[in-house]
Amino acid sequence: MKISVLGTGRWASTLTKIVVDGGHQVKCWDKFPTDFMKTKKNIHVDLSGNENVICCPDLAETLAYTDKYVIISILSQHFNSLMDEISQIPGYKDKIFILAMKGVEATSGRTNSEITMNHNVKSDNIAVFAGPGQPNSIVENKKINKMVVAAYNKRVAKEIASIIKTENFQFYPWPDVIGCELCGAFKNVYSALGGMCEESNHATLKGHIMSVSVFETQNYLKGMGCKPETATHLALLADYNATLYDPVSHNLNYGKEVVKQKTINPELNYVSVESKEAVAGLKVRMDKRNSQLSDPMKIKAPLLQTYKDIMDEKISTENIIPAVNKAIDSSLKDWAEKSFD
Repeated sequence: MKISVLGTGRWASTLTKIVVDGGHQVKCWDKFPTDFMKTKKNIHVDLSGNENVICCPDLAETLAYTDKYVIISILSQHFNSLMDEISQIPGYKDKIFILAMKGVEATSGRTNSEITMNHNVKSDNIAVFAGPGQPNSIVENKKINKMVVAAYNKRVAKEIASIIKTENFQFYPWPDVIGCELCGAFKNVYSALGGMCEESNHATLKGHIMSVSVFETQNYLKGMGCKPETATHLALLADYNATLYDPVSHNLNYGKEVVKQKTINPELNYVSVESKEAVAGLKVRMDKRNSQLSDPMKIKAPLLQTYKDIMDEKISTENIIPAVNKAIDSSLKDWAEKSFD
């Protein structure tokens, strides 16, 4: 099968290797002249000698390469502009788009699947990847990795799971597309909060964050009309090993640097911090939904609100721990009240 991949970063190149190792052919595209575009290798993946990988600078040509699947893995905040370009290419509506990105649009709160549908792609032609994807261990193919592929069409989800896999890596079908996307955004927020707690010598709070975050995310998903159980599936809970506890997690290390450098804009040795955009988009989405709900039904998300206040500099770096502790306390009390009811 011929598959197109848009993006050549760490996760995109990892997926390219998985697809090629599965016996398929790939044409890759990137807006920028990355190392992978030039040589078919980067610091994560080396496919330089593989004839089943083609790098192409032309978006329309890359899209036309596949009769079916287009995998997209770029920064979420650039996705809408990419879809603007794609929507000008004849035949794009006939493709099935696999969205391998985590995050929501900061200004509107839209998920990537909603952005895709806003560009007149049918819901049956959309799938998303979510869960604990750890590129290094996937490339090495020595450790067992499991993720979820969510799709509106069960057949599509099952087919993707059957063709994109390795001996130790497998996708599992799930129906809650938007729920998985929201979980991906939430885990970025919780991971950054965990980093702040760890750097403040309160690493024990990471366990509390992990527990309370499931309750908070379930309430959020329920309020959005998604499946609450998605939060206990691979999309959120299983992802904490790769985000809340993995020392190479960008969002975890961002949180640590916020405390260490005492600024929400610390100097970093990596480009993207998804949690900053994620919290903005999740909050916009929650405020819109709460404006439609009666008081007893309104979504409460104390940890999310706390992180938003930190990003808005309403909470100083010196007061992060008391604020996080207060948010956890509020959620635990709310959880108890609902449980007794």
